[in-house]
Amino acid sequence: MNQKLTCLGIFLASALACSPPLRAQEAPGPQLKNSGFTGAAGGIPDAWQAYPPPTGENQKMGVDPAGGVRITDQDAGNGLGLAQWLSVTPGTKYSAKMAVTGDGSIGLVLIFTPKIPAKAAQINQIRLREVTGYFSAAKQEPIVATVPDGATFMRVFVYSTKPGKCDVVVKSIELKTVDASVPDTKGAVDGAPPPANGAAAGTAPAPAGPGALALDAAGNPAGKALQNAPDILPKGTVYTIDFETGDYSQCHLLEGGKKAIVKNPDPVRNGKYAMKVMMTHDQHRTEVTGPRSEAYGEYKYGWSLFLPETFDGETFFSIVTQWHTWGSGKDYPPDGGPPSSITIAKNQWNLKIQHQDGTEFKTAKQYIPFGSILEDKGKWTDFYMEVNWQSAKTGGGYLRLYKNGVKVVDYNGPTWFDEKTKGPFFKMGIYKGGASWRGDEAGAILYCDEFRIGDKSATREQIDPAKQPRR
Repeated sequence: MNQKLTCLGIFLASALACSPPLRAQEAPGPQLKNSGFTGAAGGIPDAWQAYPPPTGENQKMGVDPAGGVRITDQDAGNGLGLAQWLSVTPGTKYSAKMAVTGDGSIGLVLIFTPKIPAKAAQINQIRLREVTGYFSAAKQEPIVATVPDGATFMRVFVYSTKPGKCDVVVKSIELKTVDASVPDTKGAVDGAPPPANGAAAGTAPAPAGPGALALDAAGNPAGKALQNAPDILPKGTVYTIDFETGDYSQCHLLEGGKKAIVKNPDPVRNGKYAMKVMMTHDQHRTEVTGPRSEAYGEYKYGWSLFLPETFDGETFFSIVTQWHTWGSGKDYPPDGGPPSSITIAKNQWNLKIQHQDGTEFKTAKQYIPFGSILEDKGKWTDFYMEVNWQSAKTGGGYLRLYKNGVKVVDYNGPTWFDEKTKGPFFKMGIYKGGASWRGDEAGAILYCDEFRIGDKSATREQIDPAKQPRR
């Protein structure tokens, strides 16, 4: 009997050794439960967890009698979503998409972890990779992500963002395995320990691609990008954030406090939509980011800002545009303030250019005032900038800034630093810093629109907001 078992074991071992290995793509796909969101009408769909759950009268979520789950989110201050955990196999590639009807857009997030945490708020501490896409009645392209090494679980997260608003019915989710030749969606990122560079503790790694959102421990947009700050603009392309998608999918990251996509009667520079940011006392920033440039070279930027008549440019400074150095390579000693930026203080526009101090390992800065904001209140102000990002050692740096078609800054000198691997990335919105501002919140509202960036091959006609055709 023992001899027969021994022979059988040898035979099975030999057969397994000769069998071709199971490829990751052939692994069984995760069994998404209740992909059609059925259940008692008005209740949370079976097999799904409400996270974050509805808060107050402006948020509702429940099974729709006509099929699917209806998610109504008219609260810019709170997120709303559904989540479900699935077992996955490293190396397997998945495609996911949602069928959506209604007004607005809603996110679908795939989060990969080595285990299911005891509390949902602990996800960001163990997250290995994340990919996010936005879906609406008009936009339903799938997102694709490969399960990273070490991951055994995937969280499928249907999410209306904290500043976002929508009234949609998610009819179903399709989740399936795909061949390795299908590229991952841009924005899937690997997790890593947060850097010790003064970044805010407890915030999430940030997806890098358009439409991707960094989520904090509560599942809301994070206030700081800790891992992959925005990616480099491909050569010869023009990147646009004009909010004409009706959502934030053109943005690389959302940071900080209250935002809203608005349309008439709110101010809109061109087309149907613009972004409204609202600075509140419990936040010190509310911004969105675009892509970054190469480490060195000539670039063109265009964007539009609307200062309401009630905008408070006197009580406390407001940084309304930044070219941020984070994640650009070798770090230099901080100069005690934000990087290159446009600031409003004492009702004046000011440009700050931060750069290397000569060839030394030091940071220097130039402040260039360029006029009063008073004549610009109550109307759109168009900015167009040409810059050559260069250090004192590489040479040839310059920055030319135009406001409403008039050149207001003509600077020649260093604009950047040595030994950088990436260039700065663009941000617009409001940053006030610290916690000392206690002005009227109604005086800290700003509208943003018509951002574009291109390299030296782009023309002014492609970038300058004032030269764009009416839509």
